[in-house]
Amino acid sequence: MGSVRIYQKKEIRLDRLNLKQHQMFKLGNVGAAAVKNRLGAALGANGAASKPLTKRYASRIIEQLSQAEVDDVVQAGDTFRVTLRVLGGIVTHVLKMASAKDVTEYRRGFARVLDLPYNRQELTINLTAAGALYKKLITTAEGYAGDAPVMHQAVAVKAAIDALEAGFQEPGDPNS
Repeated sequence: MGSVRIYQKKEIRLDRLNLKQHQMFKLGNVGAAAVKNRLGAALGANGAASKPLTKRYASRIIEQLSQAEVDDVVQAGDTFRVTLRVLGGIVTHVLKMASAKDVTEYRRGFARVLDLPYNRQELTINLTAAGALYKKLITTAEGYAGDAPVMHQAVAVKAAIDALEAGFQEPGDPNS
């Protein structure tokens, strides 16, 4: 199976966020600052504190940590075993099969496309929809010290839904 790419918005208009989205934005900024502070306090090779990270390099580290490539999706009964290749190695998510209602709600809440003037489009990704469905479907997640990052959750959910839909297509279907 090929890789799954998730695109993030580069610019956020704070004046257009509702209260919950604004709180998630603040939480993300606090989390990014905490990671930057922890990495900035690391010791160098000579035992002295290393120089602080730049904003650009810290965001690059966070971007690399959030990347995930689907290695394999195996259906076993009413579950899907999704294997992801992430920066720290290989992790596995075992998800229950999603209902049609779950898939519809996920799609409705996950992405929104807004047509803009001059043949431009704005794509907004809502990771909370993927996180909510992940929490509903998760059986086990192996390879993590704590909870799986929301980006990995989104990739696992999308891979399971894609595998579910591929199972419904007929082998000779010209639309596949």
